[in-house]
Amino acid sequence: MVQLEYGRSFRNFPLVGSYDITTSDISLSVALRDSGGHLDDVGIPGDEYWEARALELRRALGERIRYLRERSGESQETFAERAGIHRTHVGMIENARIEPRLSTLLKLAHTLGLEVHELLRQAGRSVG
Repeated sequence: MVQLEYGRSFRNFPLVGSYDITTSDISLSVALRDSGGHLDDVGIPGDEYWEARALELRRALGERIRYLRERSGESQETFAERAGIHRTHVGMIENARIEPRLSTLLKLAHTLGLEVHELLRQAGRSVG
């Protein structure tokens, strides 16, 4: 019996394959683990993958909000006042330091003249 352990990429997240191969009846068993070491027999990424993706989207969302705000010529203070949130809160969102609540996203999108799904779609395009 031969046992192989190797790392490879599948759907943009690392997997470890463990294969038992026998030459007499050619049987094969596979156990996949996500990057956190958790068993993953159906190819679903582990928590570390989703946290990394959420951070990417948070960064892209903050950059998009900043871009649209600056394009309109507004300061953070003026924009935050129109949105009904504190200026430092806008800064933390633009710098991806916090994950905004849905109610905050609704306010920001409205202030930018967008629907929330449009704002998220625009940010999501840069994440892929």
